[in-house]
Amino acid sequence: MLRNKLLIAIPLSLILCVGCSGNKDLFAPVEAPEIDDVIDVDSVWSDSIGGSGKFFSTLTPAVSGKMIYAAGRNGDVYGIKSENGSKVWNTDLSDEEENDDKRSARLSGGVSVSGSKLAVGSENGYIYVLNTADGKIAWKNYIGSEITSIPTFSDSGQSLFVLDSLGRISAFDTMTGERRWMSGSSSGALRLRKQSSPVSLGDSYLLVGQSDGKVSVIDQLNGNILTEFTVGRKQGSNDLERVSDVAATPLVLGSDMYTTAYNNGFVEFSLKDKVMKSQLAYQSSRNIAYDTNFFVITGDNGHVYCISRGDYVEQWENSRLSYRNVSAPAIYGNYVVVGDMEGYVYFLRLSDGSIEAMLDTDGTAINVAPIVDGSNLLVYTTGGDLE
Repeated sequence: MLRNKLLIAIPLSLILCVGCSGNKDLFAPVEAPEIDDVIDVDSVWSDSIGGSGKFFSTLTPAVSGKMIYAAGRNGDVYGIKSENGSKVWNTDLSDEEENDDKRSARLSGGVSVSGSKLAVGSENGYIYVLNTADGKIAWKNYIGSEITSIPTFSDSGQSLFVLDSLGRISAFDTMTGERRWMSGSSSGALRLRKQSSPVSLGDSYLLVGQSDGKVSVIDQLNGNILTEFTVGRKQGSNDLERVSDVAATPLVLGSDMYTTAYNNGFVEFSLKDKVMKSQLAYQSSRNIAYDTNFFVITGDNGHVYCISRGDYVEQWENSRLSYRNVSAPAIYGNYVVVGDMEGYVYFLRLSDGSIEAMLDTDGTAINVAPIVDGSNLLVYTTGGDLE
């Protein structure tokens, strides 16, 4: 059934009342579904690279050319051949002196690559830039606060932008490591652990999702905020109810920006006219997947939604994975692929949302979207399984 998703506000008291009357936890994850596979999915290779263990993390690998660059929380960073999984190099950042008195290097967020350099941040407050050829450290710099999002290079690769857990953006010269500016100020408000990653628009502007429900447009030259778009609005009587983070990385297609906000919805803004063009009630803190015809969103409730790009009509909703901490989606050919809290990978038919295959990995959570690498699909678990 096709339908438009209207934005409707439901009083918290009503939600609490319904929860009490049923005498059960409405937010408990459902059991993993039993699936009779319709399609065959073969593993090309798999390896272990450390993962993040029991700590929440969105450590995400990066693909560039014929190489995969991945990191584990403990400090290991790898350059891996995508065709067969063989490791070209390994650098252990836990050996750096600044991590001697820490539990580990505590790498977090994920890896970003541009040309001959890759960047990864840590919860210990350091940004590391390595050479992609051999993994040697080109430079490192102390930010002053945790880094839990993926660093972003400018389109030319000459600048590197890092968002810290306090909501501040730092800009660095990619080659020298010189800090050019810092923008933004810290906030004591309650926020999500997951953060949006900055988005570079050429070498001129930067889009940054913030914990106050806004997306800032920042001048790459000096860090000045040029304008802001309000995506999520703080509502409620306490800090928990007022959480409205833009934790999904903004998606830019042409002159329009799309994103979602926790406790709010899916929005489209015109960057040219600086106005909101549409808003739908899909609450999500995960990145949006898209192809020529559709947007696919994983809701914070674990439901997966497919929406027509032309008229925003909902094509289908799959609710079989409710509250299983479902990852952001990836569109892989005719399928939508997501992972869940027990390491299962699901292949949903793009045309109708039916689950046609279910694979198991190492039994640990998949917090990040699968990555499409040519004809292959890359999955990374918190247990460190990369396949």
